[in-house]
Amino acid sequence: MRITFILIALFAFSRESFALTQYEFSYNYEKQVYGSSRENLQVGRNYSVEISYFLTSYTAIELGYGQGNLENYINSPVSGTVDGVAITRQFNLIEEKNYRLSLKQALSSSKSFIRPFISLGYAKQAIENLTEYDLKSGDTNFSIEGEVEEMENDSVFGSFSLAFGVSSRFSITTSVQTIFPAFEWEKAKDTLKYFAGISFII
Repeated sequence: MRITFILIALFAFSRESFALTQYEFSYNYEKQVYGSSRENLQVGRNYSVEISYFLTSYTAIELGYGQGNLENYINSPVSGTVDGVAITRQFNLIEEKNYRLSLKQALSSSKSFIRPFISLGYAKQAIENLTEYDLKSGDTNFSIEGEVEEMENDSVFGSFSLAFGVSSRFSITTSVQTIFPAFEWEKAKDTLKYFAGISFII
């Protein structure tokens, strides 16, 4: 509720209160096939939206929202059985949403063709984890689904991005984002996500 109130309050400010408003839309896709016979598959998709209210030509308040999922299909055969039941396939789905409030700082002039930015702030993160198993007992195949595990975290958000100016108000962007537990800086590199996208200024 606290982060929702902050976001609503900031959106309520008049656009004229800030020098510029920047909108950025980014997407991430990853695919990995692995296993001795390329039988396993991992697919991830992430979306990110940021709205930056520039207080000066270099500094902005950034509101962000991210959503994504990671699907993992494990088809490697498992040797042995438990009470005559064998696992033939495992599926795992992780879904994540986050709401962010951060301070964004440009590292070069708005006239630069390549403009780097860094952002650091707060993130409210919600994660759901679901696992499903395909099983076999004799000649019978069946599936079981585990309970959905849910958790919410108050975390630190950080990003580094590059904007390539196509025009004075439109850019192509690349970025790397991380969300990690507060003050556990050594974990910042454990959840890196790489994005490509576009941004425009009004």
